[in-house]
Amino acid sequence: MLKYIPMLLLIYVWCVAGLSDPSAPFQNYPIVRWLSFPIILGLFLLTLPRILYLKQWQKTGFEKYICGIALLITISTLMHECSLQDGIYAMGIYLRYPLFCLIILNMGITTRQYRLFIILFCAIGVLLSGEALFNYYFWGLSGDKTFISLGSSWGHVAAGIFFMYGSCLVIAHLLLNGFRISYMIYLALIIFISLFIASIRSVLIFMVPMSLIIWAVKKEIIQERMILLCSACFIIITLLAVMLPWQTLKLEHPFIVNISPEYRLRLIGQIISELHSSGDIFLGVGPRSMSPGAFGHMGSMYEMFYFDMRSILFGGTNQYVKAFSEIGVVGFIIYWAMLVKTLFANAQFHRLLKEDSGKNVGYYRLVSLSFWGIWIHYSAFGLLYNDFWRFDISSLVFWFFVAIIYSGKQSLLKENKDQIDVIRYPVEVEFGMSINK
Repeated sequence: MLKYIPMLLLIYVWCVAGLSDPSAPFQNYPIVRWLSFPIILGLFLLTLPRILYLKQWQKTGFEKYICGIALLITISTLMHECSLQDGIYAMGIYLRYPLFCLIILNMGITTRQYRLFIILFCAIGVLLSGEALFNYYFWGLSGDKTFISLGSSWGHVAAGIFFMYGSCLVIAHLLLNGFRISYMIYLALIIFISLFIASIRSVLIFMVPMSLIIWAVKKEIIQERMILLCSACFIIITLLAVMLPWQTLKLEHPFIVNISPEYRLRLIGQIISELHSSGDIFLGVGPRSMSPGAFGHMGSMYEMFYFDMRSILFGGTNQYVKAFSEIGVVGFIIYWAMLVKTLFANAQFHRLLKEDSGKNVGYYRLVSLSFWGIWIHYSAFGLLYNDFWRFDISSLVFWFFVAIIYSGKQSLLKENKDQIDVIRYPVEVEFGMSINK
């Protein structure tokens, strides 16, 4: 039963978490939105006996980054005299899904169960498309209120993740297996819903570059180092863009209003300026400092900007604002370095798949190829749009894909080693004799 927890988490994100949105049935119970905290913690406690009994731990290399962020949050909690609850909350926010990835890697999930997660994710994407059309034509729901199942206030953001990451799988499948009219219809439907019904600008803006990156990797035009360079440049350009005169640019170029960069960049500039002047730019001002107060008090940095930037805070901040305030530039760099580690793991996996022809290779190639697009969104493009490192749906899908990559890589390396042993010691292996004699 434990091995099906990832699928249950996906269903929870789809039709339970949104019930705590404003005006939703459980709006006064924010714990409904944060049930992933106790679920993942409980999964860890239930899996721990198995790990201790087998005395095995599948290493990934990003354990040290998890420890680094945990240590940084601990230091920041003590330095800013935050409560223990705030420190635990911050660790849960940033580390629950990397920890979740490590758990499922060490709980013996099979390839069949990994596949089931992907199938369920794609099925939910199709169902959401149907829900959007039904709600629009029969109930007149559009914009932020399009998706009842995902939440009447912020459901369109989660739907954007289902559509974008799902489109990565569709594009990868098209590139690997050829043209299919059903896939093209689905992509056209996503674009139609995003453009005319739900107004999900992130899908319209990011789907094209994400697809181009997947295509370029498939055609071997670019490799992981080029993707890493592009991501780093995008982040640097974003942070430099805070200094541009956006108010003047909006008057001169009205189309900029539709992209809303000033809306997203203004608060980043204010946060950086405040942190620099207070000397907290490296470690931030403490856990939950940008929390709106769903649990306990309002965060100190959130409260500082509440009155003059209320519309921006209510509309949703981005990952730079949250991370710089809560874990500082150092914490941001450590977390991003952990993401870079997953990029290079996928690059190694991608190269292994070129030389393999096992029964699961087609499935692994689909996951690996689509992950390039998912990675560029989660690690670069999406950081300006929203705080996706904290979101359940984006983090659940991203880190589950990472688990598939590490599990598949380990499986392929083991198969290759066994094949080499068979070639090297054919007689001993055939008669069951010890290879090491």
